[in-house]
Amino acid sequence: MAADYDYPDWYRQPDETIRLGNATLMRHVGSRIAGRIQVPHPPAPGAPELVERDYLPHHPLEMTSAGRFTGHDWVEDDSIGYWAEATHPEQDAAKVADAMAICHGDAGFMVTDRRVSVITAAHLFVYVREAQKQARRKKGIVRHLLGTATDAVLGTHNSWGHGDLMVALWEADVRRIRGWSRVWLGRSFPFPNVVRVDFVDGSVLYCRCRKGSVIDGQEVRD
Repeated sequence: MAADYDYPDWYRQPDETIRLGNATLMRHVGSRIAGRIQVPHPPAPGAPELVERDYLPHHPLEMTSAGRFTGHDWVEDDSIGYWAEATHPEQDAAKVADAMAICHGDAGFMVTDRRVSVITAAHLFVYVREAQKQARRKKGIVRHLLGTATDAVLGTHNSWGHGDLMVALWEADVRRIRGWSRVWLGRSFPFPNVVRVDFVDGSVLYCRCRKGSVIDGQEVRD
């Protein structure tokens, strides 16, 4: 990893259980922090640059980005995958939104029996690609000097894939979470599959789930 960023690798330990989890939803995170609505929630200044990706999330509806909705009707905008509610930007749900905003819709959210994490695929960052290129270049020079064949340079995909190296953009002890529950939000039927995550500090994260998500340790089938 580059010296400018210190995102640790993320992988599930052999004895670690995923209790709540989403891989990338390819949707934005929105927020209401100290009464201010931001859709999408903006990344912090100096966030690492992303590669040009194969897929991008849809643009939020103008009604949503302008904050012209009541209650939790942001859920009617399918471009929103997560929603953070906090009274202060230092609360945990706000920090989750900050981390998710870094990767513009390519964030995953994992709660295990020991930690809560915002994750993404490492190779989506330009600095990781550059480090990989430099490593290949050095390896190729060494092999050339030794008179051996160089490794083939494999193409890299610009999206999540099975087996990709993940990094944690934000992580905390699972005891920072009070609990979670399924909630019915919005005006449309059938209601979207949404889980409310309550943090001990009083902030809340809403997660849109889909087929393949994990809720209470069980994979969502539909």
